[in-house]
Amino acid sequence: MNADVLERAMGGGDLGSEVRAQVLSLLEASGAMAWPIDEQALATHFSQKLARGTSNLAWDDLCLAFAAAHRVDAAWSALQRRAGPSVRAALSRILSPAQAEDLEQSLYAELASGAGSPLLGYSGNGSLMGWLLVTVTRRAWKASRRQRGVTAADDDALLERVVEGQRDPAVELFKQQHADTFRACIKSAFVRLTVKDRNLLRLHHLDGVQTAELARMHGVHRATIVRWLADARLSFVSNFRDEFATRLNAPRLEVDSLARVFQSGLDISLPMASSDAGDVPEAGDGPHRSPERRFPGN
Repeated sequence: MNADVLERAMGGGDLGSEVRAQVLSLLEASGAMAWPIDEQALATHFSQKLARGTSNLAWDDLCLAFAAAHRVDAAWSALQRRAGPSVRAALSRILSPAQAEDLEQSLYAELASGAGSPLLGYSGNGSLMGWLLVTVTRRAWKASRRQRGVTAADDDALLERVVEGQRDPAVELFKQQHADTFRACIKSAFVRLTVKDRNLLRLHHLDGVQTAELARMHGVHRATIVRWLADARLSFVSNFRDEFATRLNAPRLEVDSLARVFQSGLDISLPMASSDAGDVPEAGDGPHRSPERRFPGN
């Protein structure tokens, strides 16, 4: 890449001078400026990611993902060096050696598939390696479920579990009167969660990933994961309350009452694994380790 050409290409998009300087500095430090990448295509990719939120993105990781997706040899080798050991370790904890090897090979083939590569969906919020480990772990648990003869579940199955788990008489009556609305409120409440919260709920409650494994994936203390999961549930309930109030224009007391019942039922609908049930967040809990950036944002 040519730094001057890349800067001019970024100048024609949404990236301001400070962001451009930050991008060039990170790419220079990472060695990415030596890679043969189309500067205009990369600038366009950066602008698309910037348009989705904060400018404080992992620009070097975004460049690595873009280049690896398009099979730039140096970038692809760098990605495999950085991710390979962690990917293999994550797979081996869930699958047999043969299964892990097969899934690793198919995953790498998919990642290097050009315009259709999942790498291009990486948003730059959080580290690329963290995002990749979340992707790998989800794939591994789904493969494990299929191997056991269990149909791979999706978000609809997760949300249906929430619907069916609500057994309080007040909720049962509401479900009978407003079945479609109840399901729509739950679905909308889930969609409105942050990517981080959705991923945590999927991994833990749908794929069965233990909190200790989630802590290893994200480089934090296990108690931090427990707190993140609790926060995700609270956000889910808050979103449900908002959706319910908006759709039915119900009185505030009725909304709050149903939300409290829904929150209570959520612990039954989305139970923690038994080995995690005793975990409680600890005040001032420190990181399990210190990654470059903490949480995958995709």
